[in-house]
Formats: sequence, C-alpha cells, structure tokens
Amino acid sequence: LFSVEMSDALIWELTKDNTCFMHKRNGRTSRTGAVRFSRERGNLMNLSTFKYSGLANDKAVDVALDGDKIVMGTRARGSTRGSAFRDQSLNHGFRRSVASIKKQTVGNAYRRDLRNASLARYNRAKSVSKVRKSVKKGAEVKRCRNVRA
Repeated sequence: LFSVEMSDALIWELTKDNTCFMHKRNGRTSRTGAVRFSRERGNLMNLSTFKYSGLANDKAVDVALDGDKIVMGTRARGSTRGSAFRDQSLNHGFRRSVASIKKQTVGNAYRRDLRNASLARYNRAKSVSKVRKSVKKGAEVKRCRNVRA
C-alpha cells in the first residue's frame, strides 16, 4: 500500500464530522447546544477541535495512564498516523516529571500551546494513580442526614 501525505488541515476537514472516536452530547436547550468530545490518542482535552486533535496534527502530545504507570507519548517523526507515538515513562517524581513535560513541549519547540493542557492531564493522572494505589483516599460520598449507617 502507498502512503499518501496530506496536510493537517485537509485531514481535519475530512475527519471533523465523523470519526469512530467522536462522542456527541446533545444540550438540553437551544442555548447550550451540542458538545462534541473525542477520545483519540493525542487529544489532551478530549474536545473535538483542530488544536487538540491527535489525528489531524503532525505534532501531538498524549499523557495517559498505562496500567499503574503514567506515560507521555509524542508523535514520532516520519511515521504513519495512528500508531505513531513514542512513549516516555513519567514515574520519577512530580517535579522531575513536570520538568520533562515542559522540556518536551516547550524546550524542543514541539507544541508550546499544549504545555498547560499536558500538565493538567499529568496532574489528574497522578492523583488517579495515587487513589488506585490506595496512597490517597478517594472523595467520600455524601449521604443524607436522616439515613443512619
């Protein structure tokens, strides 16, 4: 099979309305409208926009939990779209991991605009992994005053 190179804008125009990763949530009123989410790899905010799309951008960043490890993936150069992420472990302390994320996004001039989103995603993944390891307790469920346990 031959690989055809297309621009990022063309790929976005072809995939923005229908992909297998799209989740559309309808609003309850005309004022709120419908919200589109997308769950592809490389989409830090899970929003269906060109800026955060992991499918349409050549340079995409992904921070995710892989089992009990936190992994940051960046799209490898010269590889096909889809399975093109190079993973890097982020399990060596909070400050060192934050410095590593900043170095990959801002320091290498990779995607400066995704720095805050990737740091927020890392912070959330770190807290979820602590709850899974039972280091930190999850949020307590509020109960009614009249119910006795």
